[in-house]
Amino acid sequence: MNVLIKGGQSLKRVDLLLQLKSFRSDGMKSAIKSYLVDGVGESAAAALNGVDRNNLIKALAKLNEAALIVESIKEVDWSKFKANLEVTTLAEVS
Repeated sequence: MNVLIKGGQSLKRVDLLLQLKSFRSDGMKSAIKSYLVDGVGESAAAALNGVDRNNLIKALAKLNEAALIVESIKEVDWSKFKANLEVTTLAEVS
């Protein structure tokens, strides 16, 4: 499942996700941002930033894996918060 959508991410979110992966190439980081933030197509993002399109596709897949983990953590945290909220609400009603 793709969590990261072309042109649908904020620069801040992408910057944070990039901190979770070890992409060394500035060109690759820029190509990822071109695709995810600016909505530039894969081929164009790769060409504009001097990286191989296939490598960009692999990098996007790795970043998507990190984003899936982040979303899973958010779900766990939300479930815990929601359960605590329900307990608090029930205690107030009683």
